[in-house]
Amino acid sequence: MTAALVCPWYILAELKTPGFLDYFILGEHVRRFLDPGWAGDLYGSAHNQPKGMIWMFWLWASFPWGFVALVSLALAWFRGKRRGIVNNTISNPGISFLLVSALAPMLFFTLAGNTLWTYILPSLPFTAILIGRWASECQAFRLARLRGGLVALVPVLLTVFVSLTATGWQSLKTEKALVSYYQLTRTADDSPLIYLDDLPFSARFYSGGTALEMTKGGLSNLQTAEAYQRLYVVVPRTWSDEKVAGLASSARKVMENRRYQLLVIPGLLHDQQSVSDANGVRSSDI
Repeated sequence: MTAALVCPWYILAELKTPGFLDYFILGEHVRRFLDPGWAGDLYGSAHNQPKGMIWMFWLWASFPWGFVALVSLALAWFRGKRRGIVNNTISNPGISFLLVSALAPMLFFTLAGNTLWTYILPSLPFTAILIGRWASECQAFRLARLRGGLVALVPVLLTVFVSLTATGWQSLKTEKALVSYYQLTRTADDSPLIYLDDLPFSARFYSGGTALEMTKGGLSNLQTAEAYQRLYVVVPRTWSDEKVAGLASSARKVMENRRYQLLVIPGLLHDQQSVSDANGVRSSDI
């Protein structure tokens, strides 16, 4: 029944956009898992993380309860209660189901380097139920006072986090302002928006797919071509003035955001127009 419901859509999608099945089935589910730097992603970029990073994502997403639950479990385990913990888990099908469901996403992605923190989301409901069971039994573990302190700590931490985010402490990974500036200032003779070596998905989205990713070699070839009046090039914000000058001595920074700076580099077409204007020839006559 599942195949009858979904296969027609996949067949139509492949007929409409040939290569879809290879990209989506093999690329997104096999190549992405095996190759942390997979370059075939059409809608984002590879997220190369250390193997096992998925557990840190889980710890962050469940903080502080996940951390406290793990510490409590470790203390109980090393105090000789390991047999009781194992027996209770095995003998109770409900707890076994919750535990397996909570651990499954992390176990699956432990050996994968291409991960996002959102991959642990299916684990959180089951994690919350398990931690809730533990919290309800805190009295038995003489942790009632600790439980009350944590309950008070959670809204405090959330308030601090939201306040820091609202004041700009949290780095926002968006290229909306930079792309908008480019779109407002460019002319018909200017280049597309070029990101050197790394094109973030945000730039693809806000540029409507017109932003380009280019290497230094490709940029050098573009500079020698008589194609554009000005080149709009985006490089990391951490680049020093000397490094920018090494890219192009005529480069001029026009704006920056939290991650990148936007450079304008005069092209050969601009130089030809300047020479022609100096000789009394209109640019339109070239």
